[in-house]
Amino acid sequence: MARIKKKGLDYFPMGVEFVGSREVRRLVKREGEGAYMVLSFLISDLYGGNGYYLSVDEDYYEDLSDRLFTMETEDVRRIVIYTVELGLFDARLYKEYGILTSVDIQRQYLFSTKRRSCTGIDEKYCLIAEDTSANPPADSQTDATPVEEVNATEKGINVTETAEKYTSTVPGYTKHSIAKHSIAKHNSSSTGSSKPVKEWTKEDIDCLEPPTDGQKRNFEGLKENLRLFHIPIPEQYAIICKTGYGLIGHPVWKGFVELRNKFGKFHSPGRFLLKQCT
Repeated sequence: MARIKKKGLDYFPMGVEFVGSREVRRLVKREGEGAYMVLSFLISDLYGGNGYYLSVDEDYYEDLSDRLFTMETEDVRRIVIYTVELGLFDARLYKEYGILTSVDIQRQYLFSTKRRSCTGIDEKYCLIAEDTSANPPADSQTDATPVEEVNATEKGINVTETAEKYTSTVPGYTKHSIAKHSIAKHNSSSTGSSKPVKEWTKEDIDCLEPPTDGQKRNFEGLKENLRLFHIPIPEQYAIICKTGYGLIGHPVWKGFVELRNKFGKFHSPGRFLLKQCT
């Protein structure tokens, strides 16, 4: 009798920053500590079952609530929906097929099963480009340089200068708000020497505050989307400046929609979004 080929994984890694990530903290803050247990079951069932996706329906919600003991089916359903809203799983595939998956999950699956004779992702569920299928997930590349930064360096693009260029086009109120956290510019003295450039960090981006000018904007949503697509920090700064801190109706929001529809097919999503800002 032929042996049934295994689809799922026996083990999956979890980044040390996962528990403290913004998305997980928001989940636990709204739904309580039990929500983290639900999320843990979802990820375990996903990797252990089909390997790169998990089908969720009323039967699954009921089964999971039975395993948790302290939660009702409605609680599980509500938490699952909120994890999708937070971007932990792909919203389009959840809506169309009732499954939970993401780019990082699919990359991890392909990386973990690359030695198997037969492995792959159903085309209708695939969120990553074919040329990246053999690469390890981004959060496991502890000694690697992010793809976006490599491409920018190879092509001679100075992302810090790009951020400065876009800052110069931002209205005065934005410049004033950014002044508290301004980036050190390339200033050459009469002797030709230049000052070192400040390297922006995630903490610097978190400290930025939009102006109180009465205009409608979604600054938190902008930052969350920039992190979701792993935009390099200098490019995040440039996009924040160019969009006036996430003004509602700015073309960048349509850019995010296109990135979601073709997630994984853009090698430099940050540069793509910057083009939408011109």
